[in-house]
Amino acid sequence: MANGATLEILERPDVRVFQEFGPESPTVIRPLLEGCIVGQCFQIEEKALAGAYFGALASYLYPNKKVGAIVQLSEVEVFLQQGSDEYDVTSQLVLAGGTITATDVDFPAAFAPQKDIVAQRQVSPVAGTVLEDPNTDFITLGVKPGDILQFVTVALDLIKPDSVVSAQAGNYTVLNVLSENSIEVSPVLIDETKVEYKIIRQGTQSGDVLISYRALRVDLVGQLIEMQNSDEREQLLGPADALKNPLSFGVMLAQLHTDGIVAAVAIEADTLAEFTEAAEFLESKEVYGIVPLTFRQDVHQMFQKHVVSMSAPSAKRERCVFVTQEILDKVVYQAQSLTGSTLIGSDTFTDAGALFLTNGVPIGAILKFAVPQGFGGSPVTEIVIKAILSETTVQVVATADATVAAIDYTVETRPFTKLQQALNIQALSKSIKERRVINSVPDIAEILADSSEIDIPGYFVNCCTTGLISGSNPAQGFTNFPLAGITGLKHSNFYFSETQLGVIAAGGTYIYMQETVQTPIISRHQLTTDVQSIERRELSIMKAVDYMAKYLRSRIRALIGINNITDNFLNNILRPQVNSIIEDVVEDRIMGRGTRITRVVQDETQPDTVKVDITLDVLFPANYIDFTLII
Repeated sequence: MANGATLEILERPDVRVFQEFGPESPTVIRPLLEGCIVGQCFQIEEKALAGAYFGALASYLYPNKKVGAIVQLSEVEVFLQQGSDEYDVTSQLVLAGGTITATDVDFPAAFAPQKDIVAQRQVSPVAGTVLEDPNTDFITLGVKPGDILQFVTVALDLIKPDSVVSAQAGNYTVLNVLSENSIEVSPVLIDETKVEYKIIRQGTQSGDVLISYRALRVDLVGQLIEMQNSDEREQLLGPADALKNPLSFGVMLAQLHTDGIVAAVAIEADTLAEFTEAAEFLESKEVYGIVPLTFRQDVHQMFQKHVVSMSAPSAKRERCVFVTQEILDKVVYQAQSLTGSTLIGSDTFTDAGALFLTNGVPIGAILKFAVPQGFGGSPVTEIVIKAILSETTVQVVATADATVAAIDYTVETRPFTKLQQALNIQALSKSIKERRVINSVPDIAEILADSSEIDIPGYFVNCCTTGLISGSNPAQGFTNFPLAGITGLKHSNFYFSETQLGVIAAGGTYIYMQETVQTPIISRHQLTTDVQSIERRELSIMKAVDYMAKYLRSRIRALIGINNITDNFLNNILRPQVNSIIEDVVEDRIMGRGTRITRVVQDETQPDTVKVDITLDVLFPANYIDFTLII
């Protein structure tokens, strides 16, 4: 064994078993038709502790604020907690010299808060130390000794028309609460009839500072935020609130309909520029059903171009977009102006600041006046425009009775009938005519919040559907499929008649509806905006075909570049791989059994390219069942 010699060993006779791997089957990762919600995200803090106040000048940073988040100053609320008493001091501290800025809240020195315990109301006190008010429950309202009774001594401060100013000046101290309707006060009251009073509580110059605020999460802009469950959503996006934190709310609705991943992209503002930036960011991401949280039609048009271009063979990222527009009962061409004018005996109406041509004011629109104006011998609240003469002048159907300046007016259409509204929606969907754009109605939905129904924008319902896409079989039809999280709809089947809904649907509009107020929200028909054929109009067919495209790409990509195009490659490698994909989608009921390869050839003009044709046997939804009863 010296010098590296090998040790010779003769094994004992026995049975030997060897395990070797033949051709290995790759781990198959199925494509995810991942939904993506695009909108604004906010940090919400409710009465968060910012520190303690001891009567001296002090500054308090916004508690828990995310780095980079922008506080919405108009929504900041500041409170001072003193034991069981909480004082809303938002406006009081500013009046006392404090400030509320984007970075902090400054308290002035020697600041003592106060609050109304009993709101201003009418009473007729009698002389003595007892104030009785049969319409007020002092115990329930929490009145206690030390509170201050004040009477209204200035006429402008009275709230009831039959009240009179009080002669009882100065503050009265509550000594004791005698009953629900009576309190003992000092000094002595005098007799009066129908005066007004309130009871306030004066706090001390100390307490815990609590701040409520909402901050725009610009720190999240430029990220694809993917979430598997509600805990991740709360951690990353904050609480779901349709009105205060729309992005988290939209993701929450999507998560109700899928166990898969839901993506989100935050934007800084509801502008075309911000949404465009988000769309450009998504060009490198693998998402599918996009829901922009906006009514803006320019944003919808931008996303239409985005999904079409990204679904092109060269871009390799098939996707679609769900949009919703406001349903208008009229069109306002010229917003309120205060500078309209007429000339006696003339049928022209002029406004030096108007933009009649730029705003596209049509013949037949109406000038609508805030105060009746004289035309044709009588005062009218509106008059029809019969010609657009210039940017600042229109001609109307009657002559003016007087020369008048500073007329308050708007230019608008007459209110639309429901049929006109239906035709307008139909025309909009027809103008889109793109199977990758799903234009939905209604524009207003309802949710249950704090035991009451509140209105939310209808585009949130689209979040349910995009979640459903990733949470169900790609070939699953959504017509009549129940949705969760939304309790009611406006401007849907309880507003439009069935005939009018048919008019809306004929343009290629995805209508959400509700059979009764107690039943779930469903889709009337899973339409895209391209209704020229069944294959183009049915969302389930588009989803299934897109799934097939993504599946083929992900499975076959591994063959690119490492193989030469030979008969062996075409027939023994590529064809079996494609057939296995077809078998998978047929077995999973994404495609029908008639799906098959019809051609696998080397391109004659591009010899490094293989042409593979697959005839898809798409599954058609059972939209109609016709019975014929033969007697």
